[in-house]
Amino acid sequence: MDNLKTALTIKSLFISRNLSQHSILFQLKDEGMEIYNQSLIDFSIIENEQFPDFEWIFFYSRNAVKYFFEQKVNQNRDFGKKRFGVMGTGSQKALLTFGLEAEFVGRGEPQKIAKDFFQLTKSDKILFIRAKQSKQSVESFFVEKQYESIAVYDNVAKSNPQIPSTDVAILTSPLNATGYFIGDNTKSKILISMGTTTHSYILERYQRDSLIPEESNEKELLKIIQGLLSKG
Repeated sequence: MDNLKTALTIKSLFISRNLSQHSILFQLKDEGMEIYNQSLIDFSIIENEQFPDFEWIFFYSRNAVKYFFEQKVNQNRDFGKKRFGVMGTGSQKALLTFGLEAEFVGRGEPQKIAKDFFQLTKSDKILFIRAKQSKQSVESFFVEKQYESIAVYDNVAKSNPQIPSTDVAILTSPLNATGYFIGDNTKSKILISMGTTTHSYILERYQRDSLIPEESNEKELLKIIQGLLSKG
């Protein structure tokens, strides 16, 4: 990024996610940074009357996990014999809160995740659980007859979010980026995108470049920000 060629004083950070009180990103307060965290999306459940009885269930996000198990039809189901795949460690942790373990945790780009997941699933049928606005980036690499894709929640960008101007902004999805840039696409010096899908969206829609962590988790985000602090 061109704006990293000059020394920067980084004192504030915004992330478009509601952080848990135990988030490792709060360690940055010890570096004198102000941390602002806020989801820029409104969520609502999409009720489904039934789901196909496939061997594998793949979740795109922690919200996909949450809204799948909140479905009335799923509340008394036995999932003990199901096999689960997830995208990222956040989804993995969300699944654990329901007493279930992910046999597959996708890391990296969607094409790599799809390739790695296929090595495990082979010809098994897969149920992909997602948001209504999902890019469906993993299932697009599978043969259509091998899977079914169902939205369990809707998500829309908040119309008038109150967002502080900060030195760094971490945008966690294209929809969060939409909410962030409403009325102003210059409010931060440095942008960090969670994944190439968000990066490409911001570059194309708002002509802003951004950094991308090697993996979409807080550990990698912390590593990037600490690297920026060392340059300041």
